[in-house]
Amino acid sequence: MKTEHFEKLTASIKDAGEIKSGNRKPSRIYEIKPLDIKTVREKLNVSQNEFAIMIYFPSTPN
Repeated sequence: MKTEHFEKLTASIKDAGEIKSGNRKPSRIYEIKPLDIKTVREKLNVSQNEFAIMIYFPSTPN
């Protein structure tokens, strides 16, 4: 990996850590509307439970 690419990757990882800890706001947020999720599930031909597993969304809160 080129040094320039590695430095960009490292900076990106540090930014992600700051965002996760609440010290920095994300530059953009993607929201998927419920209707869009249903469309995606139908195109993939999977159930709600199967789709939840695919995107790692636990069915019960921790």
